[in-house]
Amino acid sequence: MLFPKVSVVGAVCLESARIHFHSRRYRSAWLALRQALELNPNCVEAWHLAGVIFHQVDQPAAAMVAYNRVLSIAPNDYITWYSRGRVLELLGDRTAAISSYGAVIAGSPNYQDAARRRDRLIQQYSCTPI
Repeated sequence: MLFPKVSVVGAVCLESARIHFHSRRYRSAWLALRQALELNPNCVEAWHLAGVIFHQVDQPAAAMVAYNRVLSIAPNDYITWYSRGRVLELLGDRTAAISSYGAVIAGSPNYQDAARRRDRLIQQYSCTPI
């Protein structure tokens, strides 16, 4: 079965972005992701990688936009909930970070790092789980 041209081009752009990312060429990765997202604005993988890139280059607000976009498309993406929690910690929003880690734990109880991070935040700041 042949795939539509847009799907093939989008997949090539996404793979190019991954290669650039792993080579730490973040600007080139972002440019490839933008092309992939122009072809498919609901591409969860592209939005997640955008969040990772923005987090890596110390742009947490942009990372949050990307992660929130993923979650609007795929609300049970527990890796994104976890990544979102990490960025929220960086932004100092402990309560929202605890909530994000809680979403991970609720959907994927064996995700131990999320439980450790949530429990550390609760202990450290005397917060209650949400």
